[in-house]
Amino acid sequence: MGLSDIELRTNFLISKLDKLYTSNATFPQNAIDLNSLKTSRVLIVAPHPDDEVIGCGGFIQKCLRDKAHVVVLFLTKEGDRSLVNSVSASGVNIRINESIAAQQILGYHKNDYLGFDELSLPDNIRMLIDRISHYIVKINPALILAPNCHDFHKDHEAACVATLKAVQKSAEHDNQIRILLYEVWGPCHLNAYYCLDRMEIERKMESLNCYKSQLASVDYQKIMAHNHQFRCRNVFENLHPENADTCWVEGYESLADKKEITKYLSQIENPEYAD
Repeated sequence: MGLSDIELRTNFLISKLDKLYTSNATFPQNAIDLNSLKTSRVLIVAPHPDDEVIGCGGFIQKCLRDKAHVVVLFLTKEGDRSLVNSVSASGVNIRINESIAAQQILGYHKNDYLGFDELSLPDNIRMLIDRISHYIVKINPALILAPNCHDFHKDHEAACVATLKAVQKSAEHDNQIRILLYEVWGPCHLNAYYCLDRMEIERKMESLNCYKSQLASVDYQKIMAHNHQFRCRNVFENLHPENADTCWVEGYESLADKKEITKYLSQIENPEYAD
């Protein structure tokens, strides 16, 4: 019996990710263990509902244990170019209902939706910067998480650029604002990491299971496990080899202030996003 369409798509994507992660295996010895990071107000920028779970579902749980107020801002809904057809129940997009179910499992405080069509973010970058900037001013976060610009999904790349430029535009913030760029469809230049315990792994997997519309086309559980297990080996083979097979690790690139944000943006060679 041959492989199903889901298995074929998943294996293709894992093969692509494996090459990307293997070529980016360098682990800096001064990488930040985010377990020691404390913050009060956190904004998660998620291009699509499910990115918040895959990219940073463990760290969200850590922030909540620290009594931080956590808000997730979803940028898109299914559109005409989406892999998964848009489906509504009682007038609400099914993926929104799935994100609310995932929120209840992770336990964060609030979610909000900008409603751009999926795969439209690169074409709406100016409007996206304005919308995210207004949202930053509204909730005044001390820490923002967004996808990294090396992600091969164009919506994720655009979301990263828009978030960083929105932070630059939001004059209310001082230079102490911190950004963490997370991984979904490609490795960041890792300089920070978070190790999940067994309960965090189980809750993260349970929350991803809420996204049944997405799991019907790709085995995101398998992809998420691949990313985190690579980072687990990557981190612990350098620091604690005896623990290399016992946990999952979320990888991040930390930008500590606006100066680092400006430097990061200057290294993005994409004329679509030039000022």
